[in-house]
Amino acid sequence: MKPTPYKLKKSDIKRIVELYLEGYNSKELAKMFGVSSRTILYHLGKAGVIRNRSEAATLRHNKNVNLTPSPELAYIIGAFLGDGHVGEVKSCERKGKVYKRWRFRLKVTSREFVESVAEACRRIGLRPHIFKCDSPYYITRATYQIPYELVVYSKPLCLLLRDIKENLNLLKKYIEGFEKEFLRGLYEAEGSVNRSGEEISYVTAFANTNKDLIQLVYEMLKHFKPYIIEYKPKNKNCKTQYYVRLNLCYGKKFLKWINPCIKTLSKICNLQVMS
Repeated sequence: MKPTPYKLKKSDIKRIVELYLEGYNSKELAKMFGVSSRTILYHLGKAGVIRNRSEAATLRHNKNVNLTPSPELAYIIGAFLGDGHVGEVKSCERKGKVYKRWRFRLKVTSREFVESVAEACRRIGLRPHIFKCDSPYYITRATYQIPYELVVYSKPLCLLLRDIKENLNLLKKYIEGFEKEFLRGLYEAEGSVNRSGEEISYVTAFANTNKDLIQLVYEMLKHFKPYIIEYKPKNKNCKTQYYVRLNLCYGKKFLKWINPCIKTLSKICNLQVMS
């Protein structure tokens, strides 16, 4: 005997809500449970979890995201480990319940870098958004460059990036064969070309407080003769900072190899990057 329009088992209703929160829409759930879309929406409404248009659009556009290892994903991972953030943010509040969405965010002053990461996101099926930061913190300070902000709402991507940050073995799995793209993302996020007066002295390939990650980058750059600098801040509440550096000769070769969109020798001091 088929269930009446608004009657389903409690276990089925619970499962419908779980699947809906994972990204399934009402039509898919109706087909799965053999009821009408109206029935599904009725129970979702009672549970107070029906998505708004913005949330539905995000899920629809990110439905076919491809998170298998690729050059684009390796580049995104590098940018994230250098200067990105993931976490849950408030989406809306209904019937006293707060609902959240997972967000990947990158805030930097370079438009070129933000657009480069955004293009990599599009290529793996994500829908990135770019904003000019309007925070008074930056606008009211004349010496501050107003940063650009890249935002991607995607729970699968955010959970993957979070796990990768905590597990270097998982990181190695996702960047194997795509080390150049990974290092390019790291350098564009946290690297620099350093001057000594008017002269270029060395290239910082990567800077971070995670010693294990620094060691991994060091091993990946062995053929560029890197060295690690350790800086302990006077403020005991601040973490020790580590730098992977290359001398000017190997720094030029490194920059030519990864071909970054920003912080190149030619853009900084009009020098030709030599082989």
